[in-house]
Amino acid sequence: MYSHISVFISLLAACVLFIAEARSSTFYINVERAHSSPALNEEDIRHKILSQYARWQGVKYKFGGTTSKGIDCSSLMQQIFHAAFPETSRSRLPRTTAEQIKQGTHASAVALKPGDLLFFQMSTNERHVGVYIGNQQFIHASTSKGVMISDLKNDYWKTRFTVARRVIS
Repeated sequence: MYSHISVFISLLAACVLFIAEARSSTFYINVERAHSSPALNEEDIRHKILSQYARWQGVKYKFGGTTSKGIDCSSLMQQIFHAAFPETSRSRLPRTTAEQIKQGTHASAVALKPGDLLFFQMSTNERHVGVYIGNQQFIHASTSKGVMISDLKNDYWKTRFTVARRVIS
């Protein structure tokens, strides 16, 4: 009889250890987080991006800049996404446009959503990036006017637009 009880206790102890190990694993934590944060709708995304824009509006453009004393376009995208979407693993954008353009999935130019990254070819060797906010508008760091909102319907931007990437799903 004691052998059945010791086998039962051993099995029970093994189950408790297994559950404790599973609860502390990265997989379990990520699953819990995925269920605890509801998906953002387009208006939520737009609002979060515009809240960050309010912080950066008018900051002058500085190539390689990463602060409110001067910022470039790819750093602005990185700053906006890291602050607006800290809970989203996909918000960790790389530092350069060359790397940012590889992120997410292709987004159709006729079906853009707030949060889509927009890429422009400014010259043979120069790319520019902004973030779509809806109504054919996007936020970016302009070399002449600093951080601002521009219109995609403007011929200047229409002729330079190359691709959109959806980095928030």
